[in-house]
Amino acid sequence: MRKGVYLSIIGIFILLTAACSAPENHNAPVPNVADTLYTEKAILSIYGSDPQRALTMIDSGLLVGTLDEEQATLLRARVYCYSPDEWPLDTVNQMLEGLLESDFAQKNPDNRQAVLDLLVYASRRRGDNVAYLRWATEKAEFCRQQGEETEALRTEAEIGAVLTSMGEVEKGLSKLDGVIGALDKQRHFNEMDACIIALKRKIYVLCDIDRYDEVIPLAKRIVEKINDYREHPDDYDDGSFRLPRTEEKRLDYCDFYTSQAYGFLMIAYSDLDTLDSSRYYLALYKKSEYSNTLVGKMMLSSAYLRLGQYGKVKPLYDEIEARMGADTLNSDYALILRGRAIMAEAAGNYYAANSYGKRYNNLKETLNKQLLESRAHEYAARYHLQEEEAKVVAEQQKVKNSRRMIIGLTIFALVAIGFIALLLFLRHAIDRKNKVLAEQLAEAVKVKGERPKVKDMNMVDKLHVDKLISSDNNDLSTKNDVSTYQHINVSTIPPDQMSDEQLFDYLSEVIRSEKLFTDPSFGRQTLAERFHLSDRRIGAAFAQGASQNSPSKLEGVAEGRGRMSLPTFTRELRLEYACQLLTGRPDMSISQIAATCGFGSPIVFNRAFKAKHEITPTFFREQVSGN
Repeated sequence: MRKGVYLSIIGIFILLTAACSAPENHNAPVPNVADTLYTEKAILSIYGSDPQRALTMIDSGLLVGTLDEEQATLLRARVYCYSPDEWPLDTVNQMLEGLLESDFAQKNPDNRQAVLDLLVYASRRRGDNVAYLRWATEKAEFCRQQGEETEALRTEAEIGAVLTSMGEVEKGLSKLDGVIGALDKQRHFNEMDACIIALKRKIYVLCDIDRYDEVIPLAKRIVEKINDYREHPDDYDDGSFRLPRTEEKRLDYCDFYTSQAYGFLMIAYSDLDTLDSSRYYLALYKKSEYSNTLVGKMMLSSAYLRLGQYGKVKPLYDEIEARMGADTLNSDYALILRGRAIMAEAAGNYYAANSYGKRYNNLKETLNKQLLESRAHEYAARYHLQEEEAKVVAEQQKVKNSRRMIIGLTIFALVAIGFIALLLFLRHAIDRKNKVLAEQLAEAVKVKGERPKVKDMNMVDKLHVDKLISSDNNDLSTKNDVSTYQHINVSTIPPDQMSDEQLFDYLSEVIRSEKLFTDPSFGRQTLAERFHLSDRRIGAAFAQGASQNSPSKLEGVAEGRGRMSLPTFTRELRLEYACQLLTGRPDMSISQIAATCGFGSPIVFNRAFKAKHEITPTFFREQVSGN
C-alpha cells in the first residue's frame, strides 16, 4: 500500500509539471482527418523536383492538421537542404538545432537521427567543416547507442574525408582505414555498400594528394566486392532498406559502382604512365552508362587528358560546357579551364594557354572567396533580419519560463511537504505498531517466567500425571494440585520403547533443561548419538509427537500445521531464550546474545527474530529498557 501511495504522488507531480510546462497554443489548427493530400509521404515525393510546391503543401498540411509543427519544421529543413535553390542554410541550421532539443527529437530516436542527418548535410553544403565534424560525431555516437554500428561507420567515413580536407590528411586516412577494416570482410549488403562508400572516399582523398599508386588496390577491391555480390546475391540479402528490390535495380547498382571503379583505375594508371592498363580500363569504362553522365564525362575527359588524347577531350569539354549553360561558377568549370590551358600549351598556342590559365586562377580565387563570403553573408543577414524579433521572442520566453518556474516550484514544494508529512505519519504508525508488539512480547516473556513447574519428576512421570489430571474416571480428590501426584510411581520407559508423543516430550524437556539448543552445532545427530536412536526415529517423534497437543509443545509452534521439525523446535527455543536474555541481561550485546543462544551469526539471529516477532532485537530491548 505504501508503495502505491508513493507512485500515486509521483504520478500526480509529473502530470502537474507537464501541464505547467506545456506551451500555449490558442490558435492551433483543427485537424481534418478526411484531408489526406498534404501528408508527409506526399511532400517527400516531390520536394526534390518541386521545392516551392512542397513548401506550399507543408503550410497546407499544418493548417488542416495532417502535420504538426515539429513535422512541418523538419520537412521545411529537408526542402531547404536538398533543393537546388539557394536558401539561407544558416537559418536552416538554427531550425534544426531547435528541433534537436525538443521532445520531438529527444523522445523519438527516428526523429533525432533524421534531424542529425540534416544538420550534417546542411553543414556540408555550407562548407562549415567545424560544424560538420560536430554533428557527424554526434550522429555516429547516437547510431552506436541505437545499435546501428554500420550507420555509425558510414558517418565515420565522412568524418575521415572531412578531416583530410581540413589538412589533417593522415588522421583522416587513418579513420577511413579503420572503417574499411571493420566492414571489408562482411558479406551483407548494408556493410558492403558502406565499405564501398568508404573506399571511394579514400580514393578521392588520395587523388587530391596525388597518391595514385594507392588508388589502384582500393578500386580493384571495389570491383572484387561488386563481382562477388553479382555472382552470389542471395548471400548478401540482409533485408536492409538499401538492398535493391528488383533484379534491374541490382544490376544498375553493380554497373554504377563497377564503372566508377574502372574510372578510378584508368585515371590512376594514366597518371602513373602505365598506359596499356589505363587504356584497358578506359575501354571498359566507356561501355558503362555512367560514362554518359555529366560527372562521368568529366572523369572521361580527365583520363583522355592524361593519355594525351586531346582530340577526344575538346568535344567532351564543349558538351559539358553546353550542359552547364551560364552556371560556370563551379569547380568542374575550373578543371575545364585548366585542361584547355594544358591542351593549348601542348599545341603551341601559348597565348590561349596563358589566357585559360589566368581564367582558371581567377575562378579558383573567386570560388575560395565566395565560400568565405557566403558564410559571412549568411551570419550578417541572419542577425540583421532577426535581431529585433529574437529580442522580443526572448523576452516573452523569459516571462513564460519565470511563470512556469514559480508554478513548478510551488507545486514541487507542496508535493514535497505532503510527501514528508506522509512519511512521518507512516513512520509514527509503524513505531506505534512495533511498540505494541514489543509490549506483548515482553508480557509473554514475563508470564512464561512466572509459570509454575512440576519438580522432582521426569518427563515420563509428568506425562502420566497430565493424563490422570485430564481423565474423567479417576478417584483423586483434586486435579488442581499437581504436587499431590509427585510421588506416583511410574515405571521408567526406555526411549526406544516410547511412543512418538512420549519421546517428543522426553527429548524436548532434555533439550530445554540442559540448554542443548545453545550449541550452534546441535541437531538430530546430537540426539541420535546420546540416546542411541536413529535419525528417522527422532524425526518421527518431532513430526508426529508434536502434533498430539503435547504439553511440551512450544506456544505458537506447529499450531494449525500439525507437524514440527527439530530445526524449527530448536529455533523457537533459541528465540525464547533470547527474549529472556534481552529483558534480563542488559549487560550483554546483541552479538553476545546471538552466540549464547546458539545462532551462527548476529545477522541470522536478527533475521529469525524479526520473522517471528516483526520487530528487531534491538528495538525490543530499547522498548523493554524504556519501560
